[in-house]
Amino acid sequence: MLRENVAADHMVWFLQQLHDYHRQKVIVIWDRSSVHRSAAAYFATQHPDWFEFEELPSYAPELNPVEQCWNHTKHADLPNFIPDDLVLQR
Repeated sequence: MLRENVAADHMVWFLQQLHDYHRQKVIVIWDRSSVHRSAAAYFATQHPDWFEFEELPSYAPELNPVEQCWNHTKHADLPNFIPDDLVLQR
């Protein structure tokens, strides 16, 4: 568990571990986060045969399932939910 925001160095480390495990070219599909773009740029110059990076469109929540979760936490009943009590029911 990280106690800080994920940075490009973390992504590079993770992708190196992924390559060490699979030992073949891997296709990585992710969003256009600056962290992702920085890691992709690193591998494009250092190890161009390790990965093929595909970016999701700039706004495509239907292609990125976590967006539905964020939508629920920001715009549905959850952000304004106040429980009647704090008693746990089993």
